[in-house]
Amino acid sequence: MGIAQSNPETGEYEIRLPGGELYGVHAEAEGFMSENQNLDLRNFKTDGVVTHKDLSINPIEVARIEPNATIRLNNISSISTSSYCVLNLILNLIVLPIP
Repeated sequence: MGIAQSNPETGEYEIRLPGGELYGVHAEAEGFMSENQNLDLRNFKTDGVVTHKDLSINPIEVARIEPNATIRLNNISSISTSSYCVLNLILNLIVLPIP
């Protein structure tokens, strides 16, 4: 596992990982929706540099959901097990008032 801190002014970061593996990359900041991506270095057999692996996090916006509202989930059939951690984050963001 490697941990990198981004430059607060530019958002740039650098992390060194050995080649030959598939890595999960997670970006997070308070008040923002986190992002997960895969970084596939299985074809990298020697040291090298991967440039511009952009991760985009968006501010969390709170919306009022009326009682008995329908929330539609599109493309649910394409969800894989690697998406479960993101789905759990979304579930934790949904707050329903208790009558």
